[in-house]
Amino acid sequence: MNFKDLNNRHAGENILVVGSGISANLIARNSNVFEGLPRVLLNHQCIKGDIVNDKTYGIFTDNQLDYDIDWWSKIKPGVQLVLPSMHMRYGKKNIYEITKSNAIIFDYDTRTIKTDRDKISADNSLYAFCGTATTAVHLAYYLGAKKIILVGIDGTTRQDRARDIEDIYPKEVKNANPDAYRTIKKSVIELLHNLGMPYLDASQDFIC
Repeated sequence: MNFKDLNNRHAGENILVVGSGISANLIARNSNVFEGLPRVLLNHQCIKGDIVNDKTYGIFTDNQLDYDIDWWSKIKPGVQLVLPSMHMRYGKKNIYEITKSNAIIFDYDTRTIKTDRDKISADNSLYAFCGTATTAVHLAYYLGAKKIILVGIDGTTRQDRARDIEDIYPKEVKNANPDAYRTIKKSVIELLHNLGMPYLDASQDFIC
C-alpha cells in the first residue's frame, strides 16, 4: 500500500483521531460505540493493543523517530504506519529498517492546507503544524472521513493522561511544556474549520 491508496479509503465513515489525553479512556469504556470505526493513532497510542482494529493507522511527526529500537518493537500488529519522509531519510537507520516494510511515507507541507484530496494525493503531502495532531486530522480527512471524532485531544496537561499511558512515555517527553497542549488543541480546531470538516470532541461531547 502507498500514500495514493489512502485517498478516500474510508469515504463516508466516521474516523477517530486518538491522542493520549484522558478522554481516550472512552474507547475502552464504550467499545460498542467505537467498534469498527477507522482510527488514526498518534505516537504512543500505537503501542496500546486494546484500541487497535483492522482499520488502524499510526502517525508520527514528533521525536518518536529518534526513539530506540526497543520502543518501536512494541508497536502493535495491525497498525499501518504513516511516517514523514524527512525522518525516514535522516532519522536513525535501524528505525527505517524495521518500519520500511509496513510504512506509508508522506512529505510535510507546512504552508498549505489542501482541501482537494486528489491534490493531497498528487503532492504526497499532509499538513504539518504544531505537533502530530494536526497531521493526524489531515490524514483522517484524506482518508475520506464523514466526521472526525477527537479522542484524547483534550488540550490539557500531561498530568491528565489516559490510563497506563504514562508508563510508555520517556522521561524527557513527560516533562514537556504543558502549555503546548492548549496550543495544539487550538490548532486542531482551526484546521477542522478550514477543512469544513464536521467533528465531535470527546472531551466536550461525551462524559469522560
